[in-house]
Amino acid sequence: MVDRNGGILYANPSAVAILGLEAGWETGTSLFSCIPPGKDRRVAREAFRSLMYGAHPSEWTDITVRKASGESVLLEWRPIPFSDRNGRVNGFLATASEMERDSKHTSARDYSTNLRSLFEDAPIPIWEEDYSKVKERLDFLKEEGVEKFDAYFDSHPDELKTCARLVRVVNLNASARASAGIPESDPSPELDKAFSKETYSIFKDQLLTMVRGETRFSGESISTVGDGIPRYYMINWTVMPGHEKDYSRVFITGLEITDVRQAEAALRQSEAKFALAFRSSPDSLCITSMADDHFIEVNESFLQITGYDRDEVVGSTF
Repeated sequence: MVDRNGGILYANPSAVAILGLEAGWETGTSLFSCIPPGKDRRVAREAFRSLMYGAHPSEWTDITVRKASGESVLLEWRPIPFSDRNGRVNGFLATASEMERDSKHTSARDYSTNLRSLFEDAPIPIWEEDYSKVKERLDFLKEEGVEKFDAYFDSHPDELKTCARLVRVVNLNASARASAGIPESDPSPELDKAFSKETYSIFKDQLLTMVRGETRFSGESISTVGDGIPRYYMINWTVMPGHEKDYSRVFITGLEITDVRQAEAALRQSEAKFALAFRSSPDSLCITSMADDHFIEVNESFLQITGYDRDEVVGSTF
């Protein structure tokens, strides 16, 4: 897992070995430090920069890395971008396999092994899903005359459940199972059973993304699946290259932001309490800027004592 500056946030044991990271490597180590200087590093930086600014990732990209021993190896890697709520790419997850220099593609076995390792070890929920039946359903609704899908889903909430049942879960990692309360004994869970009431809102946004013919979506979701405790996630929904027409291969990643939302709620509550105490205090109170001595806010007691109106004071100087 790499951030938008090329810093390595997480690497499983296979990635550590392939990239030649030394024992005790630190989070934030530059991915480019593993690539030989010169042409290889320039090409890698250009590809990375294009990905960060919204270029659609290719199925496979070749890069050369240098191990701690000094040996250079050729890798094929598949990037999966993750974005914030505004669609800004913040980094990517990637699976990589070492290949022979005279080989055009890694073996299916190597790919499967590394992808499985990425899935199982990644610290965030990752789902691989097939939306091809959903695409067929949306196309059918278009043929039936549905045009304003946003309003249609609002007036036909059962249609969202129908579409959720059409999604086939191909694969999910341990973090995804934990976040959705899905046991290991259920190898291919039905998506609608992993949904809470709040989840359908972002699912509708995913469907509207498909209606528009787009292949990426980012948004915030709330889930109460499992223990019933609300958890907040930043969801990234990405259609893999080569599957844009039928949406048969979609990756969904979820970054939990519960702590952030709880901190924001606590801050709002604290600000509300302060505002109430400030306004109702019998003492004359004012808030001023230390930079330019302007009044930012005053309470009613201040106005009663001074005889000014709030509009006359706020924004003025001493």
